[in-house]
Amino acid sequence: MVTKKSTSPQIANPFAPLEQLALQALRRYGEMSPSTMDADTMLDFIGYGNSVLDDVMAHPYWDKDVTIPYYTHQTDARPVPDHIVLQGILCRYAMDKESSKGPTYVNEYFLKLNQLLSRQKFGVGAEFSIQANDVVGGGVL
Repeated sequence: MVTKKSTSPQIANPFAPLEQLALQALRRYGEMSPSTMDADTMLDFIGYGNSVLDDVMAHPYWDKDVTIPYYTHQTDARPVPDHIVLQGILCRYAMDKESSKGPTYVNEYFLKLNQLLSRQKFGVGAEFSIQANDVVGGGVL
């Protein structure tokens, strides 16, 4: 019996392996043959992925006391939405390459990070009310 390997592992598992996300990031960056990258590049993406995990765990909308183990291999998947990891590693790659696209990717990453973690914590269509307190002379108005 021949076992067929899935070309879409995220269908069976909601979180894609880092290697798959790194290849997507390289394609979005403009690399024409991302699968030909060298081993050092993939090591960089493991570091980028771990930085994204640090950002997620430090975010105020992330569940308190929920720790995510770092990536140790490119085949690892972590319980973080793929869109966040993809945008995060893409922005870090572009910034590392000192690309003019870098600042745009950084903005898109933090937008995606805030959007998805907000939706995860508060649900779709959450409404917020904000009240500003003015402090004058040590008292609250």
